[in-house]
Amino acid sequence: MTASEKIAAARANATGKRLVGCFRVPGAIMEGRANMAHAHTDIDWLACELIEQIPGKVSGRPIVRGTRILPDAIVNCYDAGETLEEIHEDYPGLTTSQIQRLIEFAHAMRRQPVS
Repeated sequence: MTASEKIAAARANATGKRLVGCFRVPGAIMEGRANMAHAHTDIDWLACELIEQIPGKVSGRPIVRGTRILPDAIVNCYDAGETLEEIHEDYPGLTTSQIQRLIEFAHAMRRQPVS
């Protein structure tokens, strides 16, 4: 086991997630088992009513309104196998209905043909 693997193992918490910086990342992502087909996205998040973009806040990236949460982070957690409840534990500033809406919006946008 390498030193970085020992550190990651030491940071593992009771929910089976590993701490990466100040963020908890699902083990599937850390082990490379996540579906990376959706790791990067071309979703027009500004078309979602829950999203805002403020110059200078989170480098001007789309965020969930009133927070500093990136919507892609929510969707990627879900796509990696986390449940809505687990995501809500990680992002208590969002309601489960907001989380559900972000996931539904992203999945609907992915199904639309690129024009």
